Amino acid sequence: MISVLSGSASGEQVRISEVNLEEFRARFVLVSKLPKAMGVGSRTLMDYLASRDIRPVDFYKEEKLRQKVYDRLELFNINLTVNDHPYGAIR
Repeated sequence: MISVLSGSASGEQVRISEVNLEEFRARFVLVSKLPKAMGVGSRTLMDYLASRDIRPVDFYKEEKLRQKVYDRLELFNINLTVNDHPYGAIR
């Protein structure tokens, strides 16, 4: 069990287990980690994904997350090309 407590929107404390973290990492991708690995800017990547109708998980929610989080399955094998120069695939 991870001993870090995180405040929820209601102000109560929530305990996050290592299993919860591993499940999150298996299902989601933080967009902040991708641009550097791919050699593109974060805005370029987000615009590219939006042009393919791939939106962050909080896109339709009123309360937004602090970081942009995408469903890993939606990003599988997406190739990013800027000015006809391939920058790699999201795997």
